[in-house]
Amino acid sequence: MLEPIEVEIKIPPVYKSLDAPHDYYVIKGGRGSAKSESVGRRLLLKGIERPRKIVCGREFQSSIKESVYDMLADFISTYKLDKFYNVLKTEITAKNGTSFSFVGLRHSINSIKSMYDVDIFWGEEAQTFSANTLNILLPTIRKDGSELYFTMNPVLEEDPAYQMLVVNPPPNTLLLTVNYDQNPYFPERLKNLMERDKDQDYEKYLNIWEGQCRQTIEGAIFSRQLEKAAEDGRINDEVEYNSSVPVHTYWDLGKANKTAIWFAQYVGMQWRMLECVVGSGKDLEDYLTEIESKPYMYGTHFLPHDARQDRLGMQRSVEDQVQQRLGNVQIVERISHKINAIEAAKAILPLCHFHKTNCADGLYSLKRYAYKVREDGTVSQEPDHAYSDVADALMTFAQAAAPDLIENDRPRFIQSNVRLG
Repeated sequence: MLEPIEVEIKIPPVYKSLDAPHDYYVIKGGRGSAKSESVGRRLLLKGIERPRKIVCGREFQSSIKESVYDMLADFISTYKLDKFYNVLKTEITAKNGTSFSFVGLRHSINSIKSMYDVDIFWGEEAQTFSANTLNILLPTIRKDGSELYFTMNPVLEEDPAYQMLVVNPPPNTLLLTVNYDQNPYFPERLKNLMERDKDQDYEKYLNIWEGQCRQTIEGAIFSRQLEKAAEDGRINDEVEYNSSVPVHTYWDLGKANKTAIWFAQYVGMQWRMLECVVGSGKDLEDYLTEIESKPYMYGTHFLPHDARQDRLGMQRSVEDQVQQRLGNVQIVERISHKINAIEAAKAILPLCHFHKTNCADGLYSLKRYAYKVREDGTVSQEPDHAYSDVADALMTFAQAAAPDLIENDRPRFIQSNVRLG
């Protein structure tokens, strides 16, 4: 029999409301509210009570360092729980059978589907969760007595996570809003940063420190073009497929199976953006099957330059496999200067009409495709890679659909007998 563990862990009193039994706990607020720290400590205590399978997930996580693993390991050391918890390289286990695992969700969809026996799921940075992730995650974790925690600092009100967890939350959800002024342990160093932001950039302060939604993403590259599309009514669910006109696909093949594909057709002087498929840890075979299953008459499948390259685990290149299965493949050559591809995408966006539902994941990523913000608050000219897969696929589209937009860095295509539009 395990010896009783006595540990005193201080958590801001506002989090006592989490003691009430619910299926879902959504904790939103700004920086300094101790959201993650409080949930992390709480779950360590729950893991001591009885054996629990606990999964900590983020939408994007390419390594264990991007998870809450380090924070939990630090708590275990601080509260001298290392005789009960065993901190391993990629997971945390306990003497009573409790386990903590850490997963990235966006590009590992199969990791969600295997969570049916999870006792507790914690979604950290939940404001980034896509509609696809939540639509799979919420019904998957269904074990009797299971709990789902989501901690988030909202970004845009229209974000899928905000709409699905805050505006229209699942039944039996506790929604808790917490900010720095409810944290009695709010450190002086953060207080100084908070007061600086409040004086210098009040909108930034409201989002970062009070957890209010922003109107736009700081440094967003396509913000003006997408705002104009919304104002013009070019983002709606009435964008229809014209069966007499071919549909072309435009790809980006990212790392770690991060693939994005736009489906578009040119009808009446406008580009109808019918769908956007975003990669989630699937094999090329899965994408090919999905493309074949759609009701479209296809024209050309435009692939990026790296589709020619041999890939680990593949006997043939992506280009060869797509050509054999779908036919009519063209390679869009790499552009030397990224800014040229970005400007081409900006130039063609005014001609684009997006199916709001079918392009939801694509639009979500495009709105967040932004230049990196330096530690001093200035914006660099280097795009952040977090949402680059969808944006790069859009640039493939811009290069292929309107190569004349690229003045000094014109793309070259392999010859094809299919004419656009």
